[in-house]
Amino acid sequence: MGILETYIISPKTLYLVNHFTDGYGTIVYEFDNVYKVKQTPLQIIEFNMIRLGGSNLLGRNLAIRKSVDYHQKVPIIVDQRGLYFIPTRSVQSPECMMVNFNQILTFHQNQENLSQTIITFKNGEKLTINLSKRAFSQQYLRTLHLISLYGRDCI
Repeated sequence: MGILETYIISPKTLYLVNHFTDGYGTIVYEFDNVYKVKQTPLQIIEFNMIRLGGSNLLGRNLAIRKSVDYHQKVPIIVDQRGLYFIPTRSVQSPECMMVNFNQILTFHQNQENLSQTIITFKNGEKLTINLSKRAFSQQYLRTLHLISLYGRDCI
């Protein structure tokens, strides 16, 4: 598998993971593929926001903060027609993963480690994240709230 220069987010994208070794910045998991990409997750998000909607992360976050009181881990609206991502940490954090809201089937607390959540995607793949179910639930609900405000096409 080669390393992509850029990555076009699609409805098949499951999640993005930081990876800062071996000459690439992100591992992208899709419904049926895995890609290595030179861009960081934040660069992938920015590239796709500008490509799809002409806005960037700073502009979108400012608009969101003016309409709702979210200041940390703000859900990311890549495209109002269905590309919403949930950051698991601050988008500046190397541990931040970007999870595609529309690909989540279920999530539950990891019974072996209560500070973790296990996400099950629509393709059956599972992802364990270092975030409590309560905290992830809050992120999930925030994303639903933004969808209700800015676009419903992805539901």
